[in-house]
Amino acid sequence: MSEATMSEYPLYHPPTGDRALAELTKAEAREHFEWFVRQGPERLRLLLSEAERDGVAPRELDYSRESLRPLWRWLRTKMEAAPLKGKFAEERMASLPAWFPEKEKEGALIELTFPSMAMILDAGFYVAEVFRRRHPEAVRWSLWLKKNGPFNQPYLAGFRLPLVPSWLVGGSARQAISGEDHPDVLIELLDRWETYLTL
Repeated sequence: MSEATMSEYPLYHPPTGDRALAELTKAEAREHFEWFVRQGPERLRLLLSEAERDGVAPRELDYSRESLRPLWRWLRTKMEAAPLKGKFAEERMASLPAWFPEKEKEGALIELTFPSMAMILDAGFYVAEVFRRRHPEAVRWSLWLKKNGPFNQPYLAGFRLPLVPSWLVGGSARQAISGEDHPDVLIELLDRWETYLTL
């Protein structure tokens, strides 16, 4: 996919529409969760097909730990974003908690495009599958229904903390766009999260 056609990357169309997950009832959140998990195989197929079209050899993306390197090398070239401005930037800054790291505030003022966010969700499925294949007895998809944490979010259970794979990828993408990037970021995140496994 060329830069000019990134906007053609397929978006998500959840059954609950464009409403924020935090606004969903428990029943709607469960409906969204079941829909989301069913999307995984098709979204992975889209992601891998796109990577192959861009020259990434299929054998490089074999769901191994090391495959996160070529995935990231390719993915970071696909991210598109624009800075938030005016009242949108002010609102975002005001919403950041006091503990939010000063060095990451610039990245918080970047808004990824919808196609980039869709690709991040798809890469989140890939990262989830790497975890699941490495720890099939421990790691599984679940739905977080507690108000604290990723409320109404599909997440990977099996860790001491709830793991939302797309948040790992999205945070890394924002850092890369802000100029803080290195080729092993996803491998380092995998290694760190494996120390949180509840085996």
